[in-house]
Amino acid sequence: MPLRLGNMDIEQLKVPLGFIRVVEFFMALIAYVSLHGWRFDYHLICHGDGKIRGETSTFDLTDIWIENCDGKKVQLFDTSYWFSSSMIGLISIISIIYCLGSLFVYLYRWNAYTSDDNLPRMDTAITIVIAFLWFIIFWVWWRQTSSLEYYTSAENVKKLASSTKVCEKSKECDLQTYAMYAPLSVSVVAALACTLLFSYNIWVTYKETIWFRQRQMNQVPHTVETHTLG
Repeated sequence: MPLRLGNMDIEQLKVPLGFIRVVEFFMALIAYVSLHGWRFDYHLICHGDGKIRGETSTFDLTDIWIENCDGKKVQLFDTSYWFSSSMIGLISIISIIYCLGSLFVYLYRWNAYTSDDNLPRMDTAITIVIAFLWFIIFWVWWRQTSSLEYYTSAENVKKLASSTKVCEKSKECDLQTYAMYAPLSVSVVAALACTLLFSYNIWVTYKETIWFRQRQMNQVPHTVETHTLG
């Protein structure tokens, strides 16, 4: 049966199961896109010789080599945040893909979803895994961004410039830096939102499983018996 817009069960977007997936999709997308807003600029002012400017968007700070006024390249940083940034980027992509896949099933294959006990159970299990990953990655990324902001702050950069002797031979030079920290804050907030959304969605998807229905059926006779005795 060909997929058409008219075949879409739009009602599923009005219930928590579908609505939360839409919100999760946008939050994961924001977390991924905000990573690409990170920038670190430096301006090495050589008095009498002009200005040397550099810009990077990498989280691997060890890749930043500053060319000083004498034309010599100096490694300013010895710390990398590449792994943690890659992890939040990866879980964001996984979440985006899974949300799109889930929405496809909810909107176009809802009857198959409700008639097959395995699909809701699989949906719940995957949601649990993604929620757990988001919790771990959020905690790590929150700490890493705080460290990154301190490490690339103007005050700390000046200390590093002094210890690495960026202006070793040229005393009349000045290293100025600027970093875009707002995207990092956005990514942390988006990661927290994804953690909360996927965690809550465990309950929402669980309610569609046969485990929940069996539990409800087992509670009905006990409830009826209590009312009868009363």
